[in-house]
Amino acid sequence: MGISAVVRFRKAAVPPCNCGSSIAEALTLDCKYDSLSTSWLPPHCRDDEMTSLFEKSGPGPNGEWNYYASNFNTSKVFTIEEMALMAEKPDSERQAWATIEWHDKHCFFTLLKQVRGRAKMQYTGFPSGTAHAEHCAMGMAERRPGKQIVVSMNPGFGDAKPSELKMMIGHMGHQ
Repeated sequence: MGISAVVRFRKAAVPPCNCGSSIAEALTLDCKYDSLSTSWLPPHCRDDEMTSLFEKSGPGPNGEWNYYASNFNTSKVFTIEEMALMAEKPDSERQAWATIEWHDKHCFFTLLKQVRGRAKMQYTGFPSGTAHAEHCAMGMAERRPGKQIVVSMNPGFGDAKPSELKMMIGHMGHQ
């Protein structure tokens, strides 16, 4: 079996990271909200240990992260539970913001998750693990102040929609 055949076989063997289009449907598919991916994910796409460590690595009490309603106003902050519920809202209401520090830790823990889950390429929100790794490396190399609120996210139900992929790819060069 050649290398390309192995790659095709491996891609075919990895089930999608789709959790439907509602919280009720996600729960019936054994999905749960994963704050590291800002998405509802099935068990084969999560690394609950990495997510738990990520949720305790922020600057807030008990290592919590802040998720802001705006990149200009820090008065409205969402909890992880509110982020999970946001996935059901219309696209125009599914946006939250975080700091560069959040982004760097998200990248760090997502890369660890990918290394730990090599045999099952888990959801990263990018068209490939390589694209996400490149995005993370570029972002961390910029060394912008960690408190800047410039990271936009749209909680969802697993694999990114084509429109979301376009937006993510467009932001790979960073602002």
